[in-house]
Amino acid sequence: MLTRLEARRYRCLENVTVALPQGLGFESDADMAEDGDFQKNWPQGQGKPDAPKGLFEKLLRKKRIPRSSSIYKKITSCVSARACRDSALLELKKTLKVWFPPTNGRKEAGR
Repeated sequence: MLTRLEARRYRCLENVTVALPQGLGFESDADMAEDGDFQKNWPQGQGKPDAPKGLFEKLLRKKRIPRSSSIYKKITSCVSARACRDSALLELKKTLKVWFPPTNGRKEAGR
């Protein structure tokens, strides 16, 4: 079983153990971690699933939850990726910082 601490470490997103299961219609992170499709497509210790969108959509279909942008908003509004070390995300963050530098002399949080 995946504990909250393990989920945070393996998925590198703070609060993902609350936001993701709720968005996908699970009662808890433990409930989600016990799901066969979840285990098969996102093995413990792997930073992210090979096909995150496919897994997300598969779990939504399984729970008979219609796909909606409000689900993504619900999840992303309470999840932080500050601790994430995924190379693609880091490259995106770097690019966005160049395109949209902090304004008014404010430093970015976490710098």
